[in-house]
Parts: sequence; structure tokens; C-alpha cells
Amino acid sequence: MAYAQPDNAVFGMGAATGSLLWFSALGLGQRLNSPRIWRALDALVAVMMGGAALWLLAGLLD
Repeated sequence: MAYAQPDNAVFGMGAATGSLLWFSALGLGQRLNSPRIWRALDALVAVMMGGAALWLLAGLLD
């Protein structure tokens, strides 16, 4: 059964940590309310999405 694998707990902890960091960064960005900060966050999102796309593409080519 897929839900019994030990890696699922690691994935869950990573997802929770990522969410905590992401929403904390968004809250900090709102307080600083600077176009420079928002551009940096947009760039970070673009890099993460590009990396995810390349990772998925690499999985299709295997």
C-alpha cells in the first residue's frame, strides 16, 4: 500500500516546512511592501516552477 511507505512522512514534513517558510516570506514581503522584495519573490517562484518543470520533463524522458 502506498500510504504505508516511510518516505511519505518525510515528504509530509518537507511540505509542511516549505509551507511555513513560504507563507512567512509572504508575510514579511507584505510588511516591507517594496517592489524590489516582490520582484525577488516573483523570481524565486519562477526559479522553483522552472526547476519543477525540468524535473518533471526529466522524469518523462527516463
